[in-house]
Amino acid sequence: MKATKERRVPIRILATADLHIGRTSTQSIDLGEWGSTRYAWLRMVDYAIREGIDLILIAGDLVEHDNRYYEASAALKKGFDRLSEAGITVVMTAGNHDHDVLPQLIGRTERDHMILLGREGHWSDCVLEINGMKVQCIGWSFPDRFHEKDPAQSLPQGLVRSDMPTLGLVHGDLKQYAPTSPYAPISQETLEAQPVDLWVMGHIHKPLRIREAAPCMFYPGTPQALNPKETGLHGFELLELGSHGITPTKTVPFSSIRYEDIDIDITETEHFSHIREQITNAMDALFDERIDAYEDLKEVVVDVHLTGYQPDLEALNRYLAKQNFSEVSREVEGRPVMIRRVYNLCKFRVNQLDLLANEPGPAGLLAQTILDLEAGRSSPLLSELRESIVATMQDARESNTYKTLFEGFVDEGFADEGFADEGFADEGQGASTLEKESQIKEWLIEECHRTLSEMMKTKHQDRS
Repeated sequence: MKATKERRVPIRILATADLHIGRTSTQSIDLGEWGSTRYAWLRMVDYAIREGIDLILIAGDLVEHDNRYYEASAALKKGFDRLSEAGITVVMTAGNHDHDVLPQLIGRTERDHMILLGREGHWSDCVLEINGMKVQCIGWSFPDRFHEKDPAQSLPQGLVRSDMPTLGLVHGDLKQYAPTSPYAPISQETLEAQPVDLWVMGHIHKPLRIREAAPCMFYPGTPQALNPKETGLHGFELLELGSHGITPTKTVPFSSIRYEDIDIDITETEHFSHIREQITNAMDALFDERIDAYEDLKEVVVDVHLTGYQPDLEALNRYLAKQNFSEVSREVEGRPVMIRRVYNLCKFRVNQLDLLANEPGPAGLLAQTILDLEAGRSSPLLSELRESIVATMQDARESNTYKTLFEGFVDEGFADEGFADEGFADEGQGASTLEKESQIKEWLIEECHRTLSEMMKTKHQDRS
């Protein structure tokens, strides 16, 4: 941490990104204007003024590209006017969605308190004096819709000052998770090596804390959740900058809608009629554990994932298709909580394998094979299955028809074994032999259960 001047009042910072003004949260019950990101922006302005925020940092995608000026222009001007009157400075960068729109919008309303950094893909900085303390902000903006180079590599030497705290803003993917991303894959190591006190990052919509220690580094995520994939808490970060550096103070829950996923294992559920009760119990647990003190929360939308193993997935699907799970929806503290969809993610599994394995015939043999696989035992049938898989997958791998299917999934060690199917191979390169064998084993168990389930269903139909 660089030396800073002693002072009495710390700088209160609100950090956010990815507002996407112009979009609306999907799959809501009846949010109205509360579902619009335009209204979320104006609510954020209200919060900043009410809570005495000194500085707002926005790391890209403030505006949704496709909407351009329609909603964004009027909302931004209104928000910037109010923030300027309150003496609150806004420093921002442009992301991949608003790389061309935001500079145009800011150009029409630019003033001392509204600063866009990093125009046209060139790092830039500004020096602010707030509460008697000087602070430098640096940032990089997207020059175009796509950018495949790491912006951290183009950070000019000497840009970061040593005589005051420095706050950085950048938009893009983390290179360690998406090395070939067309959205500015950023090297975390390069950012960490800079004498910067804080990095606020945009592009990833799920809040993600990368580093707590200096340099503090995080994705604040979307303050207004936009669709059911954006589950959990969504809001913005509050921080304080004082004589002892940057201190994250709290995450402010802000989104007017909250999306949640509930996973329910129904392996031990013998009667489908019990599923409704399990969902009800899971909903009650959700309220106890995850519904926070969202001041502006208006709705909760829930997706239920049924997991585990069941012997008859078709029957389960037929049962679920006839159900109206909206009846399980309810209100909690005046807020509607709606089940949007129930997904059947179960896998095939036949019960009572021990008894079935003692029966003569193919069904008994398959049951015994599953038991052997789960126990890690070898058997003549398993050896035969393995040889068959090797030959079949090797033929498919060498076929021009399927050649592209296997590219990117096969590393040399796996190819030598003859296993190359997407179902077996690890998504990354260099998976250990143990991991590959584990994948093969899991696939064999699932396919044996599937085949055995079909056998038992046919056997039952013949008897009836």
